[in-house]
Amino acid sequence: MALHKGKERECTLQLVYSFDFTGEEASEEDLSIRIQWLMQEFKLTKKNAHTIDQAATNLFKKKEMLDALINQFVIGYSLERITKVELALLRLLIWEVCIEKSIPLEVAMSEARRLCKKFSYEKGADFVTAVLEAACKSNLEDKPSDV
Repeated sequence: MALHKGKERECTLQLVYSFDFTGEEASEEDLSIRIQWLMQEFKLTKKNAHTIDQAATNLFKKKEMLDALINQFVIGYSLERITKVELALLRLLIWEVCIEKSIPLEVAMSEARRLCKKFSYEKGADFVTAVLEAACKSNLEDKPSDV
């Protein structure tokens, strides 16, 4: 059964967030544990759990590139000052808009507000949407086909 995109995004966000603490490099045993956790925690099928794990792993492999892009638009901040949840959210949504091109910027902005309110601070949504908009507009204008 197909997974609702909002739920898929929430699960992926939580996995990306966890990678900041555990790293994405995993043995087969670690992968099996992650898949089981996704299935139990979010009531996912094995196929959906693998899809989410693969998306989070692919995104995390581009972490340095995404962080460099984010860093250009957090004037007066360092990445270390951004909450881990908001940083994971920025990585995920920039990935979806600029790299996968799977959602339009307007949808990403709406999702940023929703997910910030759910997993972080409501006021953090303004910060996340501002950085997201600046990074995506700049990236889409500068590099329409290659990120």
